[in-house]
Formats: sequence, structure tokens, C-alpha cells
Amino acid sequence: KGTSTSGAACAMALLDAGRTVRMIDAGIAMEPERAEALAAARKNGRLTPGTAPWVREQDTKAKIPRKLLYGSDFPFREAPEGIRLDSQGVGSEPTFALGGFSNVWGASALPFAASDTADWPVSEAEMAPHYEACANVLNIVREQDDLAEWLPTYGRSAGQLRASNQAKTLLENLEKNRYALKAAGVRFGRARVAAKTPEKGGCTYCGLCLHGCPDKLIYNATETIAALRKHPRFSYQADVVVETLSETDGR
Repeated sequence: KGTSTSGAACAMALLDAGRTVRMIDAGIAMEPERAEALAAARKNGRLTPGTAPWVREQDTKAKIPRKLLYGSDFPFREAPEGIRLDSQGVGSEPTFALGGFSNVWGASALPFAASDTADWPVSEAEMAPHYEACANVLNIVREQDDLAEWLPTYGRSAGQLRASNQAKTLLENLEKNRYALKAAGVRFGRARVAAKTPEKGGCTYCGLCLHGCPDKLIYNATETIAALRKHPRFSYQADVVVETLSETDGR
């Protein structure tokens, strides 16, 4: 799992169970010069496109545009060549980055619907405590709405973010037709995202979410990994790519 969000969650669960964890990871990070420029921009005041125009740089080489982090493509670097995936009829993108794709995700965090997992060997009820544990780590902002009938909310309440004007208008229109939509089998609600709210010293609504939060308020697995590295039963080793796994004497 490396240092992706799922890898971090697995490491936390193993440590809670009393196990010793050694995490191995390719660990590609943002290029030093970009990281230094980012730190300097933050030190000199609020990071904005005016003070750091490279924040909004886009990937113009890829056939399908990639979401970059502060203009850096490090989450996508080297992995396609290092992990050759043979996929048919589906697109896939591996990552060697420290923190995995949590560096560039949109922070949306929803459980699977019961209908999607009806044929799984693990039931929705069995998944519930694990959804709750992850929700508390991710600090998911959400509210109890009609959508919760299909997609339950888990974890501690983390407040809510202000909706954009476009989202607010859409939600108001949906609310006016709530009962008709419900009768037709339609449910709607607010997005659930792993981000800090203003009440917790979080979002200032600067509009740079898609380029890299200036204040690191969107959850990134590197935060969890940094905390885990202080644990006495956790160790981290970078610059390693696993090519094969084998079993010997049951291990």
C-alpha cells in the first residue's frame, strides 16, 4: 500500500492491534526547489497566484490533463515506467509519491452504497466501524441529509463548509422539489470532504482547492505518515519499489 491513504489506514490499524509496522515506499516527493519556493511564499504571507504564479501551472503534455500540486507533477512521476499495468477497457494510473494520490485528490469521502456491495463477502454492518475509524482520521465534513439514507454518515461531526454560489443555487432548486424527487427514487445532499472547516481554523475560501490548498487544509496522507514516524513500533523506508512477493514457511 505504500504511503497512500489506504496504506496509512492499514498501518494505524496494525499499530492499534499491537503489531510492529515497517512501511516501505518509493517515496517520491515534490522537487526541492519547488518545495523551497512554496515554503518561502508561505513565510512571506498568504500564498496566492499573485505571489506564486506557478501554483496554477497545468500539465500540457499529458493526453488527459492531470491535476498537479502547486504546479508539480511528482505524484505521477516514474510510476508508469516502474509499474507496467496491463489493463483492458479501463484506465489506471499508479503513483510512487509519498502520500500517494492524496496529494492531488478532491477530498471527496463517501462510503459504498449497500446495493454496490451486496455480493461482497463483507457486509455493510461489518464495514461500519471501519468507515467510522477512517472518517475520524480524515476529519470528514458532512451533514445529516436525505443522502444519508443510502450513504450513511460516520464518525464525529466536523462541521460544514460554505457552499459556492453555484452549489447553493443547485441545492435550493433540489430542495424545492425534494418530495417529488424522493417519490421518484432520487436522493441528494451536500458533498462530504476531508477538510478542515473555518471553525477549526480551516478553509478561507481562497478558491485554490484544485491547485493545492495554500494552508494544507485538505487531508493528505503525509500528515498521518509524519505522525506515525514518531511511534516506537513504526519505521519507514523510502526508495524501495516492491516487484515480487513470495511466501516461505507460511510467511
